[in-house]
Amino acid sequence: MPHRMPASPTRTTDEDSAIEWMVELRAGDITPDTHQAFQRWLDARPEHRQAWQRLGGALEYAFGDLPQVPRQAGLDAGTVEATLRQAEQHRHQRRRLLRNALILAGTGIGLGWLVPRTALQLGLAPDLLADLHTGTGERRRYTLPDGSLLTLDARSSVDLIFDATLRLVRLRQGQLIVSVQPGQTAPFIVETAQGQAQALGTRYLVRQESDLTRVDVLAHRVAVRLRDHEASQILEAGQGILMRAQTFERLPESGTQQPDAWLHGQFIAHDRPLSDVIDALRPYHRGLLRLSPQAAALRVTGNYSLDHPRATLTALAETLPLDIKTYANDWIIQIDTNLS
Repeated sequence: MPHRMPASPTRTTDEDSAIEWMVELRAGDITPDTHQAFQRWLDARPEHRQAWQRLGGALEYAFGDLPQVPRQAGLDAGTVEATLRQAEQHRHQRRRLLRNALILAGTGIGLGWLVPRTALQLGLAPDLLADLHTGTGERRRYTLPDGSLLTLDARSSVDLIFDATLRLVRLRQGQLIVSVQPGQTAPFIVETAQGQAQALGTRYLVRQESDLTRVDVLAHRVAVRLRDHEASQILEAGQGILMRAQTFERLPESGTQQPDAWLHGQFIAHDRPLSDVIDALRPYHRGLLRLSPQAAALRVTGNYSLDHPRATLTALAETLPLDIKTYANDWIIQIDTNLS
């Protein structure tokens, strides 16, 4: 069974505010007015300072041998960034500690929530618990122990189990493309929350979404199987499928629409909802992209750059009735329609 994160403790509105201030201070080009506003918030109530210190304490506890996080004054953005950067440099030494400290006793903020929801979604840190991972806007290619080639999209992570009887890649988040090394006796399997995709001498894409897995076969064949059911299907090159908890949904071959275009920093859409484009941009934007339901439903066709999300949003606004507002130096972008 794959490693599962423990349930996250409920966080307070003060903790939400502390996270928002971290985003604001992390954005760079901080003005004296921003510093003063932060200090006023910190001093307004004891609960504000406690929430800020708990956030810093979570980082300090998780990355135990790093320089101590200041407790008496508010954490500054440089300290947080340096802490996370050093954690990445010492990832392998840190993984055992992290796995033994997923819930921070008595702090009210769980590391299980802090790492995936805040640091990963906002681009503050990669998935430090994973064997292989990428950060915001980063694509990376790896050679696996058997010689297979694995490419991770931005904000993606996997764990590996390779031995004489099994070659297993557990996709924790994001998406990957794998070119499987032929001539091996051990089966090659990509495992997700919904099931498995086994190579039958092939090159294929697997994407983990919140409640489903998408598999696209780029060459040869793939066998897919649901996690809790015996149901399985065989996919040929050019075919795609969605795996949910109990069902398969075959994609029309026209619906694959070059799913591997992200390898070249592109998203190609043909009469797709705007929400698909924004979802593809999220791992490339350091912050939050907020999309209204009205804007999400707009249909788009085009070739869009993933590597330059702000320029892509500007181009979309030139052809669609969009109202785009930015906050915290582009860290938070709100996308809505301008239809009356």
